[in-house]
Amino acid sequence: MHGGGCFLPTVGSGDVACHVAEGTQFTSPGRISLIGGGLTAWILAEFPGKILHAAYYGSSQPVLQESIWREAWFIYDMTYLVTGFEMIAVGIYAVTDKSDSPVWPRWAGWVAIGGALSFVPESVMPYFNTGPLALNGLWNFWIAFPWWLIWVGIYSFYMLRYLRRQLMQTAEEPIRAPVGATTEAS
Repeated sequence: MHGGGCFLPTVGSGDVACHVAEGTQFTSPGRISLIGGGLTAWILAEFPGKILHAAYYGSSQPVLQESIWREAWFIYDMTYLVTGFEMIAVGIYAVTDKSDSPVWPRWAGWVAIGGALSFVPESVMPYFNTGPLALNGLWNFWIAFPWWLIWVGIYSFYMLRYLRRQLMQTAEEPIRAPVGATTEAS
């Protein structure tokens, strides 16, 4: 539940970084990232609640517990498209950013796009009970999810580094009153 709460400010900061880098009020990748990230944060907050709900029943109602547990995992995994849009938007932004001071390096953009594409095989996950494409299989736990974790680390590191650099540049510039401003005497 706390994962969603911690992820949301990071996504908002990424949106701000896109706007600062572009010098505009609105960028499509920034907004897509913000919306996709906000929905991902909601999923990250909902998933642990469902798992705790399943744990509440313990061994007293194993069929109900299994049902809630599977529902939680399917919601968590099958909503990859929302997170995938966020990752593709950030990836496209990073790959096409031609500025002298990019928010993310180009290679991080390719990591984001590759991570989003790694979710696609999860579309068939509900149809497999065993094997690499099953819920507890190789693809879900050892390829797609770790790739997302690596991407979040890269995304957060470079985005915070960029924002810190921007804040330090802004702090070095003196604050001046606009030309023609008057001060009122009390």
